[in-house]
Amino acid sequence: MRVFWEWDSLLLNDKTQVVSELQECTEWLESFFTQTGFFPSAQATVVRAFGMGTGGWALWVDADRKDVRIRRYDARMVIPLSWDEDRVTECAFVTRAFYRGQAVDQL
Repeated sequence: MRVFWEWDSLLLNDKTQVVSELQECTEWLESFFTQTGFFPSAQATVVRAFGMGTGGWALWVDADRKDVRIRRYDARMVIPLSWDEDRVTECAFVTRAFYRGQAVDQL
């Protein structure tokens, strides 16, 4: 676990910045990440990804509420769809949902 936390602190720390060539875009991203609490969540994702072998983030959009969030996924929730000897090029993310009172896995 110490190694995983060390990698997390190297990749995501107080000096980590997400920037764009357009200042207004950079300001929007900073506001979005602060509002959604992305970085603390991202740190936990990095730790789990190092521990379990993979992880990822994907956008979640609620069109009715006009809301966008970033969901995190660990190795148990990532399904590779296509790959080569170097990398995975496409994957699906599994989310737990409830349909008619039953727990289902949603891709």
